[in-house]
Amino acid sequence: MTEILRYLALATDYDGTLAHDGLVDEATLEALKRFRQSGRKLILVTGRELPDLERVFPHLDLFDRVVAENGALLFCVGLMSTIVQGGLIGRLVKRFGEERLVLMAVGSNVIVQTLYGLAPQGWMMFPIVFASLLTFTAGPSIQSVVSKSTDASAQGVTLGALQSISSLAGVIGPALGNSLLAQVSNLPPGDVRLGINFFACAALNLFAFAIAWRRLMRPQTATA
Repeated sequence: MTEILRYLALATDYDGTLAHDGLVDEATLEALKRFRQSGRKLILVTGRELPDLERVFPHLDLFDRVVAENGALLFCVGLMSTIVQGGLIGRLVKRFGEERLVLMAVGSNVIVQTLYGLAPQGWMMFPIVFASLLTFTAGPSIQSVVSKSTDASAQGVTLGALQSISSLAGVIGPALGNSLLAQVSNLPPGDVRLGINFFACAALNLFAFAIAWRRLMRPQTATA
């Protein structure tokens, strides 16, 4: 007997998928309505800004969730990363020192992730991104501190281990994030618990900050 797969949700793009030349035809609207009436969830994922989307598509009530403006937000993140790591980090290192910059970056990320989680509107993410300048210094500063605290003969192994940990986090993070989101997916828009992923990131960064503070700020033992 062939097993029938039942999809519980449909996530779809807008332009070029639902819409052509910015407009959704009646046949597509009817198909979306039938899908919704079957008891399954509809999720719209688009790079359009929400006000623009509401203007061209007045049927957002068909969707259980709308993920909008993600393209513009990712562009801003990339832009800030390029500005900081490509131009400002040298000046910041000279001004504060690498170890202090690590603490400032990780501590700043605690605040930034908390603000992301508390933001009730999507547009609020943009000023938070531009205010999170110091967070983009974390990776280079940590690598520099680790490199300088390791013997030259062991630097390759140490930096390789650091990269392995980063790769492992890239695997575990999405799986953990999806599990957390599944617990709050039925909450109404505006519920602060929808920011659980950001709050979890803030908690992990706070833990990292405590460890870094204990390690970097302890008095150095003088050697004869």
